[in-house]
Amino acid sequence: MNGVPDETVNPNPADVTETTTPGEVDPRDQEIAALQGQLAECARRLQAAEEQVLRVQAESQTIMRRLRQQMEDEKKFGPRPLVESLLPVLDNFQRSMAALQGGANPDRILEGVGGVERQLRQALEGVGVQRIPTEGMSFDPERHEAIVAEPSAEHEPDTILNEITAGYEMHGRIIRPAQVRVTVAPDA
Repeated sequence: MNGVPDETVNPNPADVTETTTPGEVDPRDQEIAALQGQLAECARRLQAAEEQVLRVQAESQTIMRRLRQQMEDEKKFGPRPLVESLLPVLDNFQRSMAALQGGANPDRILEGVGGVERQLRQALEGVGVQRIPTEGMSFDPERHEAIVAEPSAEHEPDTILNEITAGYEMHGRIIRPAQVRVTVAPDA
């Protein structure tokens, strides 16, 4: 095209002189066959890799869908063990109310309510809820809320005298601090 012979163009077959004898395999044909075999193997490997990528993507999407569903279920039904442990407490409160309305002995009702309280504490302890210790302890602003400060010469300052409202923690995390009455140094 530009006056320079193109070496990639196949010459006219009539102009080519045979360098091989009949029955002999041309080394170029062998090389072409080997390259075609390698190309076919590469194409097969590429197709297998593409199929594997598609399978992995599909599996990944399935796993993500399952995880999302599990997280939704956990959020929705996570409190179920607590609810299951509280239902008998509710049943016993209802029985106590019915007994009270039926004119049962007040001492028996008080005994029943005490049993319900124990049952409720056990249910809460079963899910890791613990009462925060207070009386006689040193005041800890992380776990206690001072409602009343009382001067005292008998006790060290910041000693908890009594609990006004119980505090609770769950697995070491404060749910509600205990409201307490604490000592302060007496005025001199």
